[in-house]
Amino acid sequence: MGLTATKWDPTRAPAGKHVLYLYHFEPYNLRGGAQRWDEIGEAVADDILAHYAAHATNINSDNIIGRWFNTPLDLERRNPAWIHGNSNHLGAQLIQQYGNRPFAEISDYRLPVEKLYLCGPSVPPGPSIMGGGRATAYTVMEDLGLDFDDVVG
Repeated sequence: MGLTATKWDPTRAPAGKHVLYLYHFEPYNLRGGAQRWDEIGEAVADDILAHYAAHATNINSDNIIGRWFNTPLDLERRNPAWIHGNSNHLGAQLIQQYGNRPFAEISDYRLPVEKLYLCGPSVPPGPSIMGGGRATAYTVMEDLGLDFDDVVG
């Protein structure tokens, strides 16, 4: 899966250039252990880029001015909540989407412990939604008696 955010926000790259985000799901557990990602990560990133470039007319080493990649192990190292590099926290099956995320009893961001809330891809709207913390902030502010629109505007 690829995304070129600079199509909508050109300030993310120098004039006339673009930023391309490529997402590719890979297993965390490898033969020989997850630590092998440190050895093979760059080669896997090369293969993913080569596959994408084979289907595009303007992606080649002449016009790539920088690159950064993450392996599932890198993701877990940077965020311990992303167990095995899973940025979705939970499964992305339909049964765990929308009002069932993470499960129906706490899908309103409130936990059974007073003033303790959930935020992130574990709760609605779910995985791959950027800015999902806004919904939790809205709930917290509602519980505090604050009007979200007055504060955030």
